[in-house]
Amino acid sequence: MNRFGSGLVLTVLISIVLGSAPFGIMDAYAQPVLYGIAYEHGTGGFDPDAPSTLYAVSPSTGASIPVGPVGFLECSGMDQDPATGIMYATCHRPGDLVQVLVTINLTTGQGTEVGPVVGGNVGSGADRISDISFRNSDSTLYGYGGPDGPVFTININSGAATQVGPFPSHDPPLAGNTLAFSLTDTLYHQHVGGPPPSLPPTLLTVNQNNGAESLVSVIFGPTGNNPRFNAFEFNPSTGTLYGSSVTGNLNLGFGPTLLWTINLGNNIATLQGQTVDGIDALAFVDAPDCTSDADCNDSNACTTDTCNTATGQCSNPAIVCDDNDACNGLESCDTATGCVAGTPLVCNDGQFCTLDSCNTATGCVFAPNPDPSCQSVGGEFIGVDNSALLVTGFEANALWLLPAIAAIGIGVVVIRRIR
Repeated sequence: MNRFGSGLVLTVLISIVLGSAPFGIMDAYAQPVLYGIAYEHGTGGFDPDAPSTLYAVSPSTGASIPVGPVGFLECSGMDQDPATGIMYATCHRPGDLVQVLVTINLTTGQGTEVGPVVGGNVGSGADRISDISFRNSDSTLYGYGGPDGPVFTININSGAATQVGPFPSHDPPLAGNTLAFSLTDTLYHQHVGGPPPSLPPTLLTVNQNNGAESLVSVIFGPTGNNPRFNAFEFNPSTGTLYGSSVTGNLNLGFGPTLLWTINLGNNIATLQGQTVDGIDALAFVDAPDCTSDADCNDSNACTTDTCNTATGQCSNPAIVCDDNDACNGLESCDTATGCVAGTPLVCNDGQFCTLDSCNTATGCVFAPNPDPSCQSVGGEFIGVDNSALLVTGFEANALWLLPAIAAIGIGVVVIRRIR
């Protein structure tokens, strides 16, 4: 999002780590939050060393609230990775004005450098990345080299920039360039109409394979001395195109920064309101699902309701009712009340010659009883009770059993084989 089209500098690529929406800026809790980065400039020109500040911006009025200083200079592009929720922006490193990859904390606005953006013609023919936008289908990051192109793809892990197609032929070079993917992945771009006093800005589409530009229409709305859009962004919830505009130039000074919506059906821009001066980058952030665990209540006692405050996302994993104790039965869960205890096992087989117990891992255990009355017959344990005799498959001679019968002192016993 290059407003001025001058100065040979390298631009900074910033990654913004999502946080909670600051200071209650959200007009509606379920709506995406619009952020902007602005840098200071004087009434007679712009300061290339101006520090940048992150703002939260009302999409309906343009009213803004400062989040905090970025710690980098002249930020000129910003967009959120649809796959990861991380936001990226383009700025200059203090001191040497090199374009670098940094992360920004949305709670404080503070940026932390990751690495430089290098490659293609960035820093030579193109003096900055004037705007950036992620393609929704595959999270490829595109950037427009200011002030006059070309288009680049940018590696978000290394910052490497790869030129897409040749430099466009614009004479004179044009400023105020923007770049934004629609929800259906059409890549839009804007040029100023010409030197002041100028025609209205023009809307174009960009071929994502070769960088070729196709004219759509003049954008009707912004007026004044050299009116131009310096930032584009689509609302991910509604698909509405937003843009910030400025007027004037380095020599004549700048007018106020205004926030617009642009109807792609008739290319008419509708003013939402004046926003903070110096905004040169816009990006929507998906509204957080939550700011605390209480926001994630799904009215299901069988889930744990948790809010990740770093990403604003809820998670509701199922609770584990199983206590890993087979002896107290199989636990279940009632969605209204939570965990329900199981029915304890009854480990009693009614056999004297087994020792009945329960193993918490496997359940009931019926071990042989070492009592002397539980004798071995044919390699098997037998149990003797004092009421009747029952032979169940043992291989013993009946006469061999008579001493055992006589020892009990009754006429009938039961000899039970214990398996």
